Amino acid sequence: MKSNNISTRKFIIKYGLILGAIWIIYYFIKYLVINSVYNDGGYIFSMITEIGLHILLAYPIYQYKLINNGFLTLIQALKIGMSIALIVSLIAGIYFIFVIKIIEPEEVLQRANDAKETMLNNNPDMSP
Repeated sequence: MKSNNISTRKFIIKYGLILGAIWIIYYFIKYLVINSVYNDGGYIFSMITEIGLHILLAYPIYQYKLINNGFLTLIQALKIGMSIALIVSLIAGIYFIFVIKIIEPEEVLQRANDAKETMLNNNPDMSP
């Protein structure tokens, strides 16, 4: 079987940016619905996140294999998948820093105070 040796770089950048944009839109909608950066949203949002991540990470690998005449090595698949995940995590990290520092800066303090109150309520012998 002959391969075309297509550059994985364009797939990594293209699909990394696309998946990063999808993730930002998803987390923005999640933020609008739940109105909190830190609330996980329950079972529904967790399932959407897990299923979406697996599908959207597998799709570029599948596309690369189709364009490369059905030839794909394990190293190429790992390279594409891990690199896309790295790009998406960097984009998501920048988005969360933007949200925490600019949009909701007081939410961090509110969450810390809530955790402190919960800890003091659960352990009354603890000093504040």
